[in-house]
Amino acid sequence: MAKTIVHESIHAFLSVKRKDCNAGITIEHLNNLEFEELIKEYFDGTCATAQEEHEFMFDYMVPTLSKIFTEVRDDLIPQSNIDYVSDYNFYNISQTLNGPLSSDHPWSWIEFFNNISLMGLHDTESFLKEVKNNDVKYFIYQQYNSISRNFTKNCNN
Repeated sequence: MAKTIVHESIHAFLSVKRKDCNAGITIEHLNNLEFEELIKEYFDGTCATAQEEHEFMFDYMVPTLSKIFTEVRDDLIPQSNIDYVSDYNFYNISQTLNGPLSSDHPWSWIEFFNNISLMGLHDTESFLKEVKNNDVKYFIYQQYNSISRNFTKNCNN
């Protein structure tokens, strides 16, 4: 749920920025372009608006999303789940599923947050090229996202 809230907040932010690049907070430079130039580059009308926003998110926002999730991990994921995955190795499941891994691949929180940040971006050209066309990366992406569905924490406190 937290991933979806952050993802949709970025959509809202980009929608506001497309209407007025000078409104509110800006991200000054990405790849030596001013934010206004990036917005114009991505939102050129060649794709549906949501798809253009997803391409932008994949190319520029995944590290930011990962950082956000890293900072709130303990607030969102129960300690029992954190303990469970601490010894998790994707090689074992790969062997069971005749997957692509040929050696140990232990759980990594950095890799986990990067992969869940990609959820919802699976139809982007960048995702297809960089993740889906790589058997190992796509297998790992699928496994992290499958495990993430089991992470729930009562947030009533």
